Amino acid sequence: MLKNTVQLPLTSQLKLLSFSQILLNSSIRKKSFRGSFHSLSEGASLHDNHSERNSTTTLQRVSKLLACNGICSRREAEILIANEQVLINGDTVVKQGWKASEEDIIEVTQAGQAWLDRKVTIVLNKPRGYESMSSLDVQESALALICKENEHLSKYKNESERIFRCNEEVLNTLSIVGRLDKESRGLLILTGDGSLARKLLNISSTPKRYLVTVDEDVHNGHMDFLRGQVYLDGEALLTMSVDYISPRVLAFTLTEGKNRQIRRCCAMVGLRVLDLCRISIGCFELGNLPEGSWRRLTLKEIANLKRR
Repeated sequence: MLKNTVQLPLTSQLKLLSFSQILLNSSIRKKSFRGSFHSLSEGASLHDNHSERNSTTTLQRVSKLLACNGICSRREAEILIANEQVLINGDTVVKQGWKASEEDIIEVTQAGQAWLDRKVTIVLNKPRGYESMSSLDVQESALALICKENEHLSKYKNESERIFRCNEEVLNTLSIVGRLDKESRGLLILTGDGSLARKLLNISSTPKRYLVTVDEDVHNGHMDFLRGQVYLDGEALLTMSVDYISPRVLAFTLTEGKNRQIRRCCAMVGLRVLDLCRISIGCFELGNLPEGSWRRLTLKEIANLKRR
């Protein structure tokens, strides 16, 4: 739950704030949550408060607390700490491995939050008529759909609480992984995470699956051609996996991405594509995300994509 902080008596704050809650301090614009540490004595630093902690208090690494609360991954937390962008009870964490308890408040600074925003990963169900371009300057760019009005609020919202500001500066840093032409629709992944983008763009290890509707019934001759050795522009394509779904619907799985490959291959056997929808990229499926809507990927989903 996101809340604007207000000045409350300490007893009221302790009642309102639980271990997993995240706060946005509107005056200093820091991301914070109660992670429970013992408060530092006046004049103390994070280097010398080990002795002040109750030996019975359960302590966890700050990086783990940030990850468990959906703020960022552990690796991202380590980077934030290295850049002195994490606070405990208002004091800067200046070394890795620092631990906290359930009485402390952990905050990510405004600069740290801006860095996390630029690393966000989003899934979008692109409708027809939008260009898969990584710039809002392009007319009818799919990026224009990434706004609060189109955010899909689902069970995933609780798994990924970090605030994401859909402003132009952040959106223009996102890379689109696997473009769709203007007439096609379906799954787009947009990310500011360079390592994830490189992983997904390695299409040989990240197959993409499409549902394709054509204008006439498909027969064995069509299937034999599409499953065989096909050439585009004099170049042999990698073999496509083509499954028969119904008389006019096929499922294509590609391990390479040539321009308008499916449409052009179908045209070679006299089939005109009426609808083309991408339904998966690697292990990630579009699912029931409504057309024109988007949501952030959870940390678990991102980790699964990186493992593939």
